[in-house]
Amino acid sequence: MGLNDLHLAALAGMSRQTAERAIKARVQTAYLGDKLILARILGRPKIFLSADDLGFACHLMLDGYWEIWLTQFFARLVKPGMTVIDVGANFGYYAVLFGDAVGATGRVIAIEPVPSTAAILRKAIDINGLTYTTRLVVAAAGDRDDAEVHMLVPPGEPKARRSPPHAIRGGLVAIS
Repeated sequence: MGLNDLHLAALAGMSRQTAERAIKARVQTAYLGDKLILARILGRPKIFLSADDLGFACHLMLDGYWEIWLTQFFARLVKPGMTVIDVGANFGYYAVLFGDAVGATGRVIAIEPVPSTAAILRKAIDINGLTYTTRLVVAAAGDRDDAEVHMLVPPGEPKARRSPPHAIRGGLVAIS
């Protein structure tokens, strides 16, 4: 299997152990400076990560995958032409994999509430040529369209965010 052969669909028929070995053999990571890291997902598509992220980014940098059981589940589920929504897209691990899997006839809607994280995700969408099939929505949950939502992003764990106790719940609220 060559470097370009390890698509998300290829993982569907692999055992977890085989998939992990195949992906780890393809790990590539580069520090770009200014706390920005470039890595490969499954040894193929590129993703940008924050050096401040001490959880998710560390796994991707050393392993090349995140939550292999869930990645394989999606490999069996997501097909060309589908529309997939990634809520809480973070740096875009699943959004990029979905974009590759749905192809030119499918669509991905990636929703990420933290503007700084969404900016990094935008770079991953662009570098992987997914701009025409993947829509990035910078928004959070709320019960009013005119409400402002504040997110608490713990240092070192940007994916573990939460709303303050008084935050609005319900519909989708744009974050500016």
